[in-house]
Amino acid sequence: MNLDAQARRAAAALHDSADAVDPVGRLRDLGALERRRARIQVALAFVLLVGLVVAGLLVSRRDLPAVGPLPSRATIPVGRQPTTVVIGQGAVWVANKLDNSVSRIDPKTNRVVATIPAPDGVADLAVAGNGVWTGGDRRGVARVVRIDPHTNRVVATVPVGSQPSGLAATDDAVWVTTLIDGTITRIDPRTNRVTARIHTGDRPVQVAADDRAVWVAYPQEDQIRRIDPQTNRVAATLRVAQPQDVALGFGSVWVPSGRSGLVVRIDPQTSTAASSIRVAGKPNAIAVGAGAVWLNHSDPSGVQRIDPQTNTITATVPVASGLYGLAVDDHNGWSDVERVRRLMVDNGDGAKKIWMTEIGAPTSAPSAAGVSQEEQARQITDVLWKSAESGYSGPAFIFSVRDVDTTDRDNEQDNFGALLTSDWQPKVAAGVLAR
Repeated sequence: MNLDAQARRAAAALHDSADAVDPVGRLRDLGALERRRARIQVALAFVLLVGLVVAGLLVSRRDLPAVGPLPSRATIPVGRQPTTVVIGQGAVWVANKLDNSVSRIDPKTNRVVATIPAPDGVADLAVAGNGVWTGGDRRGVARVVRIDPHTNRVVATVPVGSQPSGLAATDDAVWVTTLIDGTITRIDPRTNRVTARIHTGDRPVQVAADDRAVWVAYPQEDQIRRIDPQTNRVAATLRVAQPQDVALGFGSVWVPSGRSGLVVRIDPQTSTAASSIRVAGKPNAIAVGAGAVWLNHSDPSGVQRIDPQTNTITATVPVASGLYGLAVDDHNGWSDVERVRRLMVDNGDGAKKIWMTEIGAPTSAPSAAGVSQEEQARQITDVLWKSAESGYSGPAFIFSVRDVDTTDRDNEQDNFGALLTSDWQPKVAAGVLAR
């Protein structure tokens, strides 16, 4: 068969595949795909108050169904009564309340690689920039400490108000809520010194922050308050029944309401509730990342995945009772693109486009870093969707058209074809892209 005949045969096969290929059902609607970068790895670290372990749920993209249960991947022994968990600096950090320590877990091996003493207690954890922050109140001494992730040692101690409760960190500030004296303390991470104390007169608990706003939960007062980091003053107050936690993402503020059984989605531009999502059980901890909102609930115990595009629950992770902390690893290839974009904007190159080259994934054997054809299609379309939504992406190039040798499953480079196998048969991605 000459090249022209092969090309005609391939074109006909691609045309037929547009209607015939949909092996996982949900590929019919590309808008329903999670917007995630190729090869993204989701790390969900769940903390159990009972059992003295942290269940670290490591889920890859191929394991994420549209609806239904997700499998737990690992149970990791840490200290006594683990509470908060955060992810950053290439590690998972767990606060062990009864041990007054912080465990550092390597997410590649699911093992504790360091345990850092925190004598004043570990009420909460936060990570940003070049520091891991924790703090507590022990024997009347209330302090926040900074841990250097390179040495796993405490390098700074900062006195704060009585009984620290929640911590949040950005590159420019560390925010600490103190329950007894009702203050929010602001720490400058460059100097490790307190730069402001905001007196609210009530009992602040959880806190979330970015460069634009600080959001604080007051469960006893049934309130969420927004603090302006430019003025260090309360700028807005929103009524939410018993807010349990606060998380930021997808242009929204997410708050689980313990009393109402809802997740309240707040518009940060107007400081008003944009929507409410009915969830199972009693919601408490919440985290955002990896294309979704993740919610812990009790009675019954479990973690639910909320699609931020539709405000619906799309998956459930059964877990043991006593789950307390929840974190999502959202550092991936696309977050690297976003950091490059910010660097370009900061240096006057915001008008330039970022071109996506060599988008793809091999369909070789798993031992040769391969994925299924369905997963290859998902990864390619995820990147294309994200590129289209970004507003700053230029042309995108898929690598490549056809496998070199589909039969050689042990060769990663021979199986990068996105459209055709080496014998000119259409792949799953061909049918998806043809739609």
